[in-house]
Amino acid sequence: ACWSANETVSLDAADITAHIAQEFCIEAGESIILLGASEDQSSAYRQYPNRHVELNIIVCPVIIDGEVIPLYFCVLGLVFGKCGAVLNYNRYSCALVVFNARILAVLGSNYFDDFLVEEPAFASHSGPSCVREMHRLLRIALDSGKSEDLCMFFQFLGLLNDSSHMSDH
Repeated sequence: ACWSANETVSLDAADITAHIAQEFCIEAGESIILLGASEDQSSAYRQYPNRHVELNIIVCPVIIDGEVIPLYFCVLGLVFGKCGAVLNYNRYSCALVVFNARILAVLGSNYFDDFLVEEPAFASHSGPSCVREMHRLLRIALDSGKSEDLCMFFQFLGLLNDSSHMSDH
């Protein structure tokens, strides 16, 4: 017997911020002021574990004085470029977004290791606080240099989002 399986990474596009804003306004029945923030995981792939059986099979040939010496070592996190690493990583990051939405009621998205949080201004900046606390509890480090607090002008995936005129439309 022969079989195969295929899995594809499916991520939101950069315009997800507009879709989230539209859904907020539809649900509220009126225009609201929406704020956005973004977070980035630090060394993202290295923070997620390999399966135990994969820890002892990583070999790196090292050449010292013309002699090839095999170096054996364990990498506790996903190895970028290893078969399945991108899919495995995205399973974790997408699960975090679902957890945020369904358990913490924090609406957002992700694109690989970049996380978006959007919420109405009246929510008192609770969304990013919840996301940061969840990462802290799971021991997943965020890159503080790339962290953006909630505001009407925020960047996500290199695009500057401006929600200052949402109440006009």
